[in-house]
Amino acid sequence: MDPSLDHPAADGDVYYRSLVVLPGFSSNQVGAPPAPTPTPRTYQPTTFQPVTPVRILDSRNSVGNLNGAFRSNFPRTLQVTNRSDSPVPSNATAVTGVLGVLGATAWGSLYIGADPVAYPSTPSLRFPFGDDRANMVTTALSPDGTVSITYSSGTGVGSANVSFDVTGFFTPDTSGSTYHPLTPKRILDTRGQIGGLYGRFSSGAVKTLGVAGVAYTGVPAGATAVTGILGIIAASTWGNLFVGPDADPVSLALHFPFGDDRVNPVTVPLTTGGGFNIKFVGANSRASTYVTFDITGYFTADASGMKYTPLALPTRILDSRYGTGGVTGPFTPHAPQEFMVAGAANSPVPTGAAAVTGTLGIIGSNTWGNLYIGPASTPVPPLFALNFPRADDRVTTVFVDLSNNGSDQGGLWPTYVGPSSGSRANVSFDVTGYFTGATS
Repeated sequence: MDPSLDHPAADGDVYYRSLVVLPGFSSNQVGAPPAPTPTPRTYQPTTFQPVTPVRILDSRNSVGNLNGAFRSNFPRTLQVTNRSDSPVPSNATAVTGVLGVLGATAWGSLYIGADPVAYPSTPSLRFPFGDDRANMVTTALSPDGTVSITYSSGTGVGSANVSFDVTGFFTPDTSGSTYHPLTPKRILDTRGQIGGLYGRFSSGAVKTLGVAGVAYTGVPAGATAVTGILGIIAASTWGNLFVGPDADPVSLALHFPFGDDRVNPVTVPLTTGGGFNIKFVGANSRASTYVTFDITGYFTADASGMKYTPLALPTRILDSRYGTGGVTGPFTPHAPQEFMVAGAANSPVPTGAAAVTGTLGIIGSNTWGNLYIGPASTPVPPLFALNFPRADDRVTTVFVDLSNNGSDQGGLWPTYVGPSSGSRANVSFDVTGYFTGATS
């Protein structure tokens, strides 16, 4: 999994490369059109507007005017703004949404970004063969209001259908909401009575989780949206979770096979009553599952929080396989290691940034396990950002605070937890944007 042309020996993979000498043509371009070199650009700080989730891409049925499956390493451009079926205005510079893969013919990854990239090194979603997956993303838009999506097959050939549901957008003004990160906290666990929803969700059931104005959540009344980690535990069949402010949510937040307790990040708008709705759909009418939700932050419709600055290109600032970020070699259980984010030489995040968005990844795990990330060393994490079985390289999007108990230190600490002392896994982190104070 996750081959790297820059570090073939370290991956343990063997690469054979042919020499093709044609004027103005590289052997790297054989089999795929040359993608334009991404244009470096900077973005202004923005505020957030949550929206009821809307599907603006489904390549199975021409939603988004991208009809038919994606071919490996052929980037395709999706218009996001200036569409009658999209809530995103022309002045938006970034969006949040749910990126999904459907019916892939080979294992691989999806990338989403402002510019076309034929061979991306910072995946937004990884998946094995036969596993339809969805992942929340936060991505910058191009000046034309577009994003580009690339499917990369693990076998070099193949195809996959792709979906994208927009859940919010950022504009470079003060018209929207600002962000308040929280120390992650579990506010729903239906195995007990956390969150006021007790017992298993039955297939087709829609339940409302109260969030804003509920004392134990830390989210004040009037909040417009929340960020968090949605999870399923002990589902009786494969299934899907849908979330949103709508009475019958249609935006897929989490897809899972049978026997795979899975978590996924969400950015979800709140209803006027301060909650959001969760719907479980299983393989049959008898299907059921437990559900969890860990709150990581919230947005308010004022200037009291932080503004968001998207990055034109995701930047890898941690990869323990190669020493990127100053961490070398696999993580061992309950041994957190720090990498610097704000002000680091290999990071586009400036000194003084208070929180970041990014893609946290697990690579080459020799057992099943869990992954946590936060601003302080936490050998025994109470919650996790990523769960994974053995040999399943996964990535997940995180909104994560850089402040350690009010001290702005600018670093993050991943913690890997495996079932035994011999468990090992490499970890990566690709930063996609950062938050700064409202006056920045």
